Amino acid sequence: MPAPGAKAEMVRAMFTRIAARYDLMNSLMTGGRHHAWRMVAAREAAAAPPGPVLDLATGTGDLALAIRALDPRRTVIGADFSEGMLRAAALKPSVRAARLPLLGADALGLPFRSRSFAAVTSAFLLRNLEDLGRGLAEMQRVTRPGGRVVTLEITRPALPVWSQLFALYFHRVVPAVVATWDHRPQG
Repeated sequence: MPAPGAKAEMVRAMFTRIAARYDLMNSLMTGGRHHAWRMVAAREAAAAPPGPVLDLATGTGDLALAIRALDPRRTVIGADFSEGMLRAAALKPSVRAARLPLLGADALGLPFRSRSFAAVTSAFLLRNLEDLGRGLAEMQRVTRPGGRVVTLEITRPALPVWSQLFALYFHRVVPAVVATWDHRPQG
């Protein structure tokens, strides 16, 4: 059994390592569908009662920006536990133009009072949590009564042929591409 925190540190290191290429990787992994999926999640979050929105595992801030675009007066905060992802988000002109607040925070121990947010969102976070139950409980804790928790995830299809193709793509092709990118000079 892995040591407590081992998965979290592995995930943090991976996202810090790929931060500069994260947006491109999302397009590759989803065939570009993540843009449409993200808009569905953003509409759900924007339909929450008035109040601030917390976007967990904000990555490069795309979901937070989509929510802000739908409701420009709403406060949207992007939080991530990967310093590399926060740096990549802070460098994006769209994040700077939106003056999107970004902060370091772990989804398993959020630094906010209970019932602080009208909505809590995440895109592609849940599968990376070391303790899914604890992460969901934290999301619920910081969401106001009547608020919304909106998550976007990629799951393995149930149909046998699609399931096998999905497994091949996500467990063989994508890691091979990531490994290739990890050995390319950046700059």
